[in-house]
Amino acid sequence: MVEKSNAKVDVDKIMSYNSYKFDDADKTVNDIIANYTGGEKKEGIGVTFIVEYFDKMKQQASYYVTVFDIKTKKVLIKQQVYAKAGGFGLRNYWAKTIFNTLRMIDKTYYKQWKKSYM
Repeated sequence: MVEKSNAKVDVDKIMSYNSYKFDDADKTVNDIIANYTGGEKKEGIGVTFIVEYFDKMKQQASYYVTVFDIKTKKVLIKQQVYAKAGGFGLRNYWAKTIFNTLRMIDKTYYKQWKKSYM
């Protein structure tokens, strides 16, 4: 379902030399989740990383790590994470932000979520 959503993005319109931030992150994240359709699983918990930006000047990415109920599309957890980029080559440079985000979830956020939501 994420691939279907990503395929709708016009890649010619997403590059900018200006800073970017969602106007209303709650609405944006909720709308993206609400529009997910046709996934393999019909119920349970889904997790996705919604990219707000990749900023070459700041050498960082901003993700909204989003945990949601697949059946109802209700957002259960929405955590903004800023992650440092690094590595050689375009793919590895930005992939490092995903690695760093996963590391932050493991070391910090998961414990907070477990305490607050479980």
